[in-house]
Amino acid sequence: LLLLSPCPEPPVSSAACLPGPGCASRAAASSTRMPTVYKAETYEVVSCWMEETPVRYGKNTKRYPSKSYDRYEAYAKAKTVGEALKFGSKPEDLLFDYEHGHLEAAGSPVREAAIDPASITDLSKLTRTDRVVSKWAGWGFRDADAPRKLVRQNKDGTFTVVTLDFITEHRKEANAAAASILEDAKTKGRRIRECEVLRVLRQWRFAKNDARQNVMPEGQEYVFSDTLGLIRARDGRYMEKEATKEFPDVTRLLCQWFKDNKPAEMADDFPFTSINVNFKYAARRHRDGNNCGPSMIKALGKFSGGRLGYWPNDDQKTELDALPASDRESLDLKDGFALFNGNCAHEVDDFEGERFSLVFFSIGKSWKTPKEVKDFLTGCGIQFPTEEVMERTKALLQVPRGYTDGVANSAPAEPPSASKALRVRHWPTDPAELAEADAELDEVAPAAAETPGAVPEAAPGAGAAKAKAKAKAKAKA
Repeated sequence: LLLLSPCPEPPVSSAACLPGPGCASRAAASSTRMPTVYKAETYEVVSCWMEETPVRYGKNTKRYPSKSYDRYEAYAKAKTVGEALKFGSKPEDLLFDYEHGHLEAAGSPVREAAIDPASITDLSKLTRTDRVVSKWAGWGFRDADAPRKLVRQNKDGTFTVVTLDFITEHRKEANAAAASILEDAKTKGRRIRECEVLRVLRQWRFAKNDARQNVMPEGQEYVFSDTLGLIRARDGRYMEKEATKEFPDVTRLLCQWFKDNKPAEMADDFPFTSINVNFKYAARRHRDGNNCGPSMIKALGKFSGGRLGYWPNDDQKTELDALPASDRESLDLKDGFALFNGNCAHEVDDFEGERFSLVFFSIGKSWKTPKEVKDFLTGCGIQFPTEEVMERTKALLQVPRGYTDGVANSAPAEPPSASKALRVRHWPTDPAELAEADAELDEVAPAAAETPGAVPEAAPGAGAAKAKAKAKAKAKA
């Protein structure tokens, strides 16, 4: 991948939120809009062209009169890729014109594969076409977490090989979008909308996480899962997650959205130290052994299936595969927030489509967090629990009763104050806000299917790894 300085941002699609009550306008969101994403085949073909590759342009179909018409009229006279760029074609015109059938390579020479920067011994011998087309090498079908080498031209005209961290670049875009949304909401005194959170989540990119063995579906070697906020390191230290330090506005956006959607019946702001962000996998049956107190969860995206299965009476004394089906709650998390005990067994049904989930929870003994870490995370919107608030929050859910012979035990005698405790709590989201989020997805989903790191749209939760491998093999073929 070769880029001219200044290095342009990777081409991704970031559609603005559709107009709706309280939602930022398209104009306000346009500052974070990125260039069009083309088909993987387009990047693969164009990145192999050379300065002398013969080309043939079709009829000028641009609107007349217009600058685009005049520019196409000029560069359409070119007989080679090098001439096209010389006669006024922009680099992106090569992609657009090829994909829309206005341009084709008319013969050799054409490279068998795009230039590998590591193989270049004399960077000064690169032609302008080399520097232009090779920046798209592999775009659209490489793994998202593979850093890419590129050749950047320095101010003195020399060239340097540098590495582009794909995930970091996209997370920067997500953080900038989150900051813009937060500023707009603050200026207008409005709530954060679900469609805005969804837009930022779609810009975020996940590294392959192979550490969450307890949730990993059978047949998968990794999941797309990140934690924001507080973590406890293996040596026992309490520290802020690196992604939160580097991209704090993403965490601020999620926290503000969560606060804006606090259920009216909850007297306190829900206490949490951390946010688990999950994408495109159906977690197998598991328990969250290190949580303190209840968790709040919400699913976002356009998908079918993916309900949360939950055993509210699981006291962790029964094997996971022996839990009684009669005690299983089935929750539609797309429909709204749910309050549940993450230390009880839970799982996600298989699904089709694009599914994100956000889990707000507290790490045990968070009072050990150093002051500077706590101050930073509090500034991001993290709501550290106090003993009093945590006790009131725990009281909203029934205490797990356990099972005897496959049946939940009877409830013990409880004081009147415990009468408000429920097996699980669920607060539906405004249907208009859900429809607004679905409309946002409708607009950007076609481009996301071709974005590096996106799992195939139809992949069911437990089979996502196989579907992704199949799609990758098809792209290489």
